[in-house]
Amino acid sequence: MLLFDREENYLRKLKDVIEAKHTEEINGEDTLQVTTLDEVEKGYRILYKSSAGWKEFVIKGIDEFHTAEGIEKKLDCESSFYETLGDYIEDRRPQDTAANIALGIALEPTRWEVGIVDDLGLGSTNFYRTSCKECVQKVAEVWRGELRTRVEVVGNHISHRYVDLLAQRGQDAGKRFTYTKDLESVTKTVNSDDVITALYGYGKGEEIEGEGGEATGGHGRRIDFAELNGGKSYVENNDARMIWGRNSPTGKAHVFGKIEFDDCEDKQELLRLTKEKLAEVSKPQITYEAKVTYLIKNGLETDLGDTVAVIDKEFSPELRLKARIVKIVRDLLSPANNDLILGNFIPDVTGSWKKQEDYINNFRDKAGVWDRSDIINNDGTINAGYLNNLVDELNDKMNAQGGYVYIS
Repeated sequence: MLLFDREENYLRKLKDVIEAKHTEEINGEDTLQVTTLDEVEKGYRILYKSSAGWKEFVIKGIDEFHTAEGIEKKLDCESSFYETLGDYIEDRRPQDTAANIALGIALEPTRWEVGIVDDLGLGSTNFYRTSCKECVQKVAEVWRGELRTRVEVVGNHISHRYVDLLAQRGQDAGKRFTYTKDLESVTKTVNSDDVITALYGYGKGEEIEGEGGEATGGHGRRIDFAELNGGKSYVENNDARMIWGRNSPTGKAHVFGKIEFDDCEDKQELLRLTKEKLAEVSKPQITYEAKVTYLIKNGLETDLGDTVAVIDKEFSPELRLKARIVKIVRDLLSPANNDLILGNFIPDVTGSWKKQEDYINNFRDKAGVWDRSDIINNDGTINAGYLNNLVDELNDKMNAQGGYVYIS
């Protein structure tokens, strides 16, 4: 591990390291915890070389402890990419463009560069009065990619900082295990949400035109794909219905859900997005926490994003799925002690708050989708009852997450 000062000048290799653990989650947390006897200060930078390249972290907090060996310092560090929370975009709207172009716009005010970007098709989004880090996260969400950050080091100088956007991190590790059999230490968590067997999908509201055909800036009811789907504005998974459906007098009934894509204006695209979402929610979402020692194949360790096969015989019929390493805690001094989180879905640590923030931002910039018959009054004002319902819904969503949420 290399140590740099606040001005990013190389100092030396970090000495007397007692513990070093790097926690990384797909499109989520990227932090480093180090315990050392070395002399360091807040704001110093630590670099280490990972399988993907050099990773850079900034020391944000230091706790000191007197021990027999001397003064131990516990360092809490975060990825240097977090600095883009301090870079700002007022209003940019990449439309019908490739992911690398949108990522370039999101990074434009920063010193980070577009790195490796896979072909993720065309998409559209809006960056409105928000940090560049949030814009990058939005690009990953809209283009359905997975982020990776890395830096290049030439000599003792950081020459480039890159953001990659990949279709999928990791590889198929070729490993299969059976829950409770192959692993000595494993914890299974089943998400409490219901399995959805039929899903309604709605896109952006249709633009409202005035009497002369001019755009008014308002939007009516959301589009659906019924005309492309035999008159049904939902897609269904009948195999999942037979296992997870609700009991009814006529047999197994669908468990319905709804998904809304605020930026989707094309019905064919809406149908595709809804089918993709149904494939995700029509099976139980499960995570398995295990030690990396038991997932080593041919002497090679698995890494973030890698895929393994899981057989879980506790379900009836038994569940066979492909699980991915969605979170990893790397022990940089002893890789055999790495901790893994396996899941058949990708958790988004900012997802709950991000959805709430989107509701608020859409409301503030009037980009939300309104049903004018119920929400907007004839004089253009917004129905007070709707606003009360919106506030109640936000309160319910935030309270359900636990902890404290501050909105300004």
